[in-house]
Amino acid sequence: MFRLIINSSLPAMKRSAVASGAYHRPLTSVPLRNRFSTTSRAYFYPWVPGSHTYPQTAEWHVELSNQDVEKLLKDYDPKRVEEDFMCRAEGPDEMGNIVLHVYRRYTRGEQLRLQIATQDGRARITEITWETFGPSVQAPEWRAKRFAIEICREILGCDMKGAK
Repeated sequence: MFRLIINSSLPAMKRSAVASGAYHRPLTSVPLRNRFSTTSRAYFYPWVPGSHTYPQTAEWHVELSNQDVEKLLKDYDPKRVEEDFMCRAEGPDEMGNIVLHVYRRYTRGEQLRLQIATQDGRARITEITWETFGPSVQAPEWRAKRFAIEICREILGCDMKGAK
């Protein structure tokens, strides 16, 4: 009985517009995989701060080696499902400043931002900005710095010898 129903509808499917290829037009736009970036850098949808964000900023003076700066400039796009964070570096600009953004993967919310200044062939982190839990619950500075060190060491592979 089931086979009879399937076989009776098969000729109609062969004659349909979809099966004949009428809807299979060549793409006139750029394919999705190449639409955002032609470089090897990772692409993330922009983080737009909203009313639910409560960033906090502090100064931080950590010297970075040239190898660490090279590793920070390479973006990190997670490939496995269990990886929670992605990293994107902006710069260096004309002044030699670099900004490293750390986003939560699924919410695309920025969790951490490191300002990095380069002068005379040396680089150092000058400022850290992190997301707190709300207007009444503030995340301590030491926890944000520890989180930044963990991200840089474990995900990006930096040494960060001067970080405490």
